[in-house]
Amino acid sequence: FSIIFILSISIVHAQTYTLDYSRVDSIGDYGIGKAIVSNTLGEYYATGETMLTSLYNGQPLNIISGNKSDGIILSKFSEDGDIIWSVFEQDLSSSSINRVSSISLDNQENVIIGGFYEYNLSFDDQSINSAFGSSENPFVAKFAPNGSIVWLRRIHTPGITSMGRITSVSTDSYGNIYFGGSFGGTMTFGGDTIQNWGYGDNFWGKMDDAG
Repeated sequence: FSIIFILSISIVHAQTYTLDYSRVDSIGDYGIGKAIVSNTLGEYYATGETMLTSLYNGQPLNIISGNKSDGIILSKFSEDGDIIWSVFEQDLSSSSINRVSSISLDNQENVIIGGFYEYNLSFDDQSINSAFGSSENPFVAKFAPNGSIVWLRRIHTPGITSMGRITSVSTDSYGNIYFGGSFGGTMTFGGDTIQNWGYGDNFWGKMDDAG
């Protein structure tokens, strides 16, 4: 079966709501949009997850083949809703259920996304994996304005009983990145390790523009 998603953009003038345009995204089996952000030109970036190949107004956003059938997608659209570019995580030898939760633009219009992955996550030549066997590993990724991956970082979650998720990302005028989420067990950020008090504690941190 298929699920149909309709993306609509509205412009507000006083008390009048005018529909600027509407587009249809047809996704086989599964698809969900998670976050969207726009720039000063009215262009916008959308991220989410999809299963099988998805179409946007008849144009493919991603081509899925091999063993990878479920993953993260990031797309840029013009002010009129036309596709500028779209990227999808790379086909991997083992299935990994990966999720994205948040998106932001930095001062150079690089795109920052955050979420979590199960076993491995890869965009072009950047890859990270679950070195300690956790099923939920938080990540932050940075993409250039043209959609190419700049870097991909694992927020380390040691131990098979530890897990964590990035649920929010933001940036400042210097390009620094702020992230927050929840975790259980222990987590390591660079050289700093934190231990939870319950099993759904909050965490937050800051990265420079190099991750």
